[in-house]
Amino acid sequence: MKKLTFITFFTILLFGCQKDCESLLPNCLKEKIKAKEIHGAITRYNSSIGHVYEVFPGDFSDVYDENCDIVCSLGGFVGVVDCVIDGDTLVLTNPVVIRE
Repeated sequence: MKKLTFITFFTILLFGCQKDCESLLPNCLKEKIKAKEIHGAITRYNSSIGHVYEVFPGDFSDVYDENCDIVCSLGGFVGVVDCVIDGDTLVLTNPVVIRE
């Protein structure tokens, strides 16, 4: 588990956004940020359903699609690490840190 955490952290550092990262967000997420409906770190991933955005305000994170619908939640009390939609695990690749 420590090895997986290290690899994930290193990948995020390696492929993190260097410039105007919030321009990578869909307008609906930008509006939620302005309205203070969401806060915390945001990472964009590629997936089979298009780009998804993990918003991590603390102990758990919500994963939003490009329409700002929550597709799954990760972490929390039970430590969920897989994003499962309709019985299929959503594979999240190519992380880009938008906001830390």
